[in-house]
Amino acid sequence: MPSKPSSPAPSRSTRKTNVILIILDTHRADRLGCYGYPRGTSPNLDAFARSSILFENAVSPAQWTIPSHASMFTGLPPSTHRTTQANSVLDDRFVTFAELLSRAGYETVGFCNNPLVGLIHNNLRRGFREFYNYSGTTPNVPRDFPKGSIYPLLRAWEWAEDLVRRLLDPIQNKFATSNELLQAATNPIFVPLWTRLVHFKGFTARSVQDVTRFLSFKAGQADQAPFLLFLNLMETHLPFLPPREFVNRFVSNGQDDRQTAAFMRSFNAQAMQWLIPLKRPFNELEARTLSDYYDAEVAYQDHLLGKLLAQLERPGILDNSLVIIAADHGEMLGEHQFMGHGFGVHKELVNVPLMIRLPGQREGWRVAQPVLTTRLFQTVLHTAGIHQVVNENGVYADTRQHSLVTEFGQREARRERSGTNVISEAYAPQDAMLMMERREPELIDQFHTRQTHRAVFSGDAKLYDVEGVHSRLLTLGDAEHAPAEETRQALTGQLERFLQASRDNQPEGWQPPTVDLSDPSIEQRLRDLGYMA
Repeated sequence: MPSKPSSPAPSRSTRKTNVILIILDTHRADRLGCYGYPRGTSPNLDAFARSSILFENAVSPAQWTIPSHASMFTGLPPSTHRTTQANSVLDDRFVTFAELLSRAGYETVGFCNNPLVGLIHNNLRRGFREFYNYSGTTPNVPRDFPKGSIYPLLRAWEWAEDLVRRLLDPIQNKFATSNELLQAATNPIFVPLWTRLVHFKGFTARSVQDVTRFLSFKAGQADQAPFLLFLNLMETHLPFLPPREFVNRFVSNGQDDRQTAAFMRSFNAQAMQWLIPLKRPFNELEARTLSDYYDAEVAYQDHLLGKLLAQLERPGILDNSLVIIAADHGEMLGEHQFMGHGFGVHKELVNVPLMIRLPGQREGWRVAQPVLTTRLFQTVLHTAGIHQVVNENGVYADTRQHSLVTEFGQREARRERSGTNVISEAYAPQDAMLMMERREPELIDQFHTRQTHRAVFSGDAKLYDVEGVHSRLLTLGDAEHAPAEETRQALTGQLERFLQASRDNQPEGWQPPTVDLSDPSIEQRLRDLGYMA
C-alpha cells in the first residue's frame, strides 16, 4: 500500500482537496436505481447519489475504454488526441490531470482492473506515482508483509513475481495489439482460459478491498498531502460470471434452467460476438438472459462497493475530498443488433452514469442538461487549484470555465447551455474491422462500420451522424424527432466547428504514435509458447 508521505503536509486550513475518481467500466446508466431502474440492482450507489450531484444525461466522449479514458485524462476529444486503437499511444504533448496533480504535490495512485489501461504501454498511466494493476497473468497489487521470520521469503516471492511480470508483460502487450493473435485468442476453446486464468476482468473484490484500506488509512491521518485516487472496476464487462447468489436474484429462469445456462456458457466463450455486429437479432430468451446476467453483474459490483462507499462517509474523507463516480462507456445488449461496445454512439453506449460529490456535501440534486465526461479533466484540475493548461498551440483548457463544479456546484445552478460541445465519437476499431473482413464481410456495409459515428447533443435533441453516409435527428430517448430543419442545421454546424477545432488543437505536422513491439525477443517468446509458428 502507498506509504505515508514523508514531506510536510499543508495545514488543514490551506490543504488542497483530495480527488477520488471511480470509473465503473462498461456500465450503463439505465441499470441503476438512481436513474430510474426498478430491479434493485444498486442500493449502495443509489444511496451515494442521494448526497451527490447526479447528471441525468452525462455523455461519454467515445464508445470504448482507450479513447474514453484518454479524453477524461486529457480533456481532449478523440479526434484531437487520436488515441483510438489498441495500439495507440497517448502523445507526451497531451498532458494528463495525473501529471499536473503530481507536479502540484499530490500523491497520485491508481487501482485498475482493465488491462487496456493498467497493462498496455499506451501512456494512460502517465503521472501516477503508484499504479496497481489487477489484470494479466501476474497482477501488480499492494502488499503489506507481516514482520517475522518469513519476511525474507515473502520478499523473495515478490521478487520472483516481478521477474515473471517483466518477462510476460511484452507478450501480453503483443496480444492486445496484434490482430492475428487477438483473432486466435477469440477461438472459443481459448476464451475460458484467458478470461479466467489471465484475470481479463481483473479482481474486483481485491481492488475494492485495497482501496477501502487505503481510504481508511488516509481518513485516520490528521495531516497529510492531498491525494488523487483512481479506481477502475470491470465487473460488468463480458464474460458475465456473477456469483450464484446474484444469478438467482436477477436471472429470470434461474441458474438451474438448462437452456438459459447453456446459452450463457456458450456466449461467454464467443468472444468475437462481443466485438462485431450481430448477424441476426437475439431471440427473446437470448436477449432476456443477457440482460438479466448483466443486471446480476451490476448488483454484484454494487455489493462489493458497499464498504468502500462507507469509507467515503468518514469525516477525514467526506469533508476534504471531491468524489466522482462515472462510467467510461456503456454496453449494447442486442439493441440495434449490436453487442458489446465496438461500434456506434447509441444511448446504451454513450449515456453513462455520472455522480459528483463535493467536499462535505450531504444533500444531492440532479442536473438534466447534457454534459460530456471529458470535462472531468477540468473539474479535477479546478478542484486542485490549477486553472489553465497550455499545449504547443496555446491554452486549451480554462478549467474555471469548463469545470462541472463551477457550473453545477450549487442547487440553483444555471440551466441554460454553457456553449460547451457535447459530442461523442466512435472510431471503428481496427481489430474488429479485420475480423469482419475475414469472417463476416457482409456486416461492414450493413452497419457502416468503416465510418466514424458521432452524436451531437443539445437540449432534448441528438444528431446521429455517420460520416459520409447520413445523419438522423433524434430525441434523447432515440425516438424519431419531429422534423426541425433549423435544429439539424445548427447541430451540423456545431459538429463541423468541433471537427475543425479538434484539428487545430493537434501539434503541427503531427502523426499519432503507436505501440512499438518490434523487439524480436517478444516474437521468440511467443514461438516458444506455441502462439506463433
